[in-house]
Amino acid sequence: MLPFEGIRVLDLTHVFAGPFSTFQLAVLGAEVIKIEPFDKPDMTRFEGPTEDHNLELMGLQYQAQNGGKKCMSLNLKSSEGQEILTRLIISSDVLVHNYSLNAAVRLGLTHERLKKVNPKLIFCSISGYGHTGPKAEHPAYDIVVQAYTGSMYANGTAQTAPVRIGPAVIDYGTGSQTAFAIAGALFKREKTQKGCSIDVAMSDCALMLMNFHTHFTLETGKPPAVIGNNDPMLAAYGCYEAATGLIMIGAFTNKQMARLMRILGNHKRAEEILNCPRSDIVKNYKEDREYLMSEFLKFTAENLEEKLNDHHIPAARVRTLDEALCEEQITSRNILQKIDGRTLTTAGFTYSDEPPTIKHAPRTLAADNEIIMFELGYTAAEINGLRKKKVI
Repeated sequence: MLPFEGIRVLDLTHVFAGPFSTFQLAVLGAEVIKIEPFDKPDMTRFEGPTEDHNLELMGLQYQAQNGGKKCMSLNLKSSEGQEILTRLIISSDVLVHNYSLNAAVRLGLTHERLKKVNPKLIFCSISGYGHTGPKAEHPAYDIVVQAYTGSMYANGTAQTAPVRIGPAVIDYGTGSQTAFAIAGALFKREKTQKGCSIDVAMSDCALMLMNFHTHFTLETGKPPAVIGNNDPMLAAYGCYEAATGLIMIGAFTNKQMARLMRILGNHKRAEEILNCPRSDIVKNYKEDREYLMSEFLKFTAENLEEKLNDHHIPAARVRTLDEALCEEQITSRNILQKIDGRTLTTAGFTYSDEPPTIKHAPRTLAADNEIIMFELGYTAAEINGLRKKKVI
């Protein structure tokens, strides 16, 4: 069985960070019910490169992290909607939301209130800056948190302006840390039989994603210098042009760098590197880099990757994402799963007995309203009445 089978999660999140956290719980077996206002659903339903999907409220941005979830529409501004949510909370283990602090209070989404309904509930709120401090009520997106936390200044080179990280890594990193926090809280509950409240801040998660950079800055008072694609101390740890394409070399240790030099025919330099103190490698940085630049132009990036990997030197041809997704190494792993004619990502890990699994493709808005309402004890007539009143 999967770890979270039998766990019910109420997902009141939108955009990327929150939905990704609950998606990771879903692929590990949790029953996740995504709850959206019918008149203001998750904004990612409208976003993506395929207009047909957007018009169907099934934008690719939405589909990416909402597979395996049940979908319910619910007007939490109505008393009837609050009653439905209360019934759901009684039978649930986790509630996750990423409403602003003020909006959450207005909607009654506070741990103090909900723990009276279900003392064992794990209540998790995700926000840009957390629920304490002077920025507690300020809004944020991934790119804003990148700017605020120094993540943008960690990219690029000394000659470029700060560079935004392309993929929404702060969002997804926050989602991963949120799922981990929820898993820990569920484990603790097994021992204490008590729920708890979790306060997740994207800004905190961003600092954790830069853990060494954060520690370095705390110790020295200055951030590490931006270095772009090439380490300023290690000539064999960086990106080079090949005869065709680019190659990223990861010969980090003395042994790896010496092995690289030996493969290229420079046995003298290989012995020097193998026997010199770590701090002395940088003394020949310019000469080593010029040598590698010249030698790598004799090979294609593809040939270099194969040759160096065969000699246990980390190296990879720089690929586009579409190229990477076609690689046998990727397609042979569990991360890509076909479901209802779509290929979706699942998780960056697997288990020996039963791997993370997407139960079904992403669903349309309110797709599971009736089945959930029937489970809560509502009759067909009551459901129709609530639908007419735009509660569901």
